[in-house]
Amino acid sequence: SGRGEFVHVTTAGLEVGSGTARFGFAPVGVVMAAPAGRSASGAVCNFLFGADPARHVRGARVFATVEQPIAAGVDLVLRAAAPGQPAAFAYDLRFAPGACVAAVEFVVTGARALRIDAASHELVLEGAHGELRQSAPVAWLQDGERRTIVACRFELRGADRAIPGLGLRSFC
Repeated sequence: SGRGEFVHVTTAGLEVGSGTARFGFAPVGVVMAAPAGRSASGAVCNFLFGADPARHVRGARVFATVEQPIAAGVDLVLRAAAPGQPAAFAYDLRFAPGACVAAVEFVVTGARALRIDAASHELVLEGAHGELRQSAPVAWLQDGERRTIVACRFELRGADRAIPGLGLRSFC
């Protein structure tokens, strides 16, 4: 993005960051399928990781939306944030009917500490080169055209794990 923020999506998880602050998110206990890009922008990027050409990625396509299955019936949908939003990208967790909400847990790497901001309810990842804030989650149940908001917040599970706490654990 023009703001220096990035998100890289692979079958191993996500790498997100801003400037030199980099953090990894990997779903726990999941072998992820290949991500599917939607709405190609026409742009391409090159990633040159070190001096070894075997690690270089050239011509990676850029998409407005990327869908990544992360658990049975659960997709992570990454998208460009709306204009005027503080972050360059946003993400949604899409649960199919009957999917286990409690199955979604992420191991976070690259952070010295994780915490929940008491005022904003954001997930704060503190790293050696700065911090990254993840907006408080928004969740709803959809029944046809009707959406019902569901209480949702981040929860910490140890020093390196975070989950979107939905209060729907009984739906597993």
